[in-house]
Amino acid sequence: MELLKKIEHRKLYEDVANQIEEAIVSGELKPKDKLPPERSLEKMLSVSRGTIRQSLRLLEQKGILEIRTGAHGGAFVKEVTSMGDVRAERA
Repeated sequence: MELLKKIEHRKLYEDVANQIEEAIVSGELKPKDKLPPERSLEKMLSVSRGTIRQSLRLLEQKGILEIRTGAHGGAFVKEVTSMGDVRAERA
């Protein structure tokens, strides 16, 4: 019998990325939706802007978000062929 479980040492940016990813998987955020600006996310989640940027970069690397620069830039939810693609990335 195992009394204690190993403690997961997670980083704050991973928690933020997981929250955004869950919103996408659950359908709260849909393909082509634009996420709120970094400063808004910073206030909503009570984390630093650097943490937000790391989270968004992580999700971009996973192919979940597209980050665009310029006047019409921002972080946008990418189209995925199926929700299995997103779930497979999480595994």
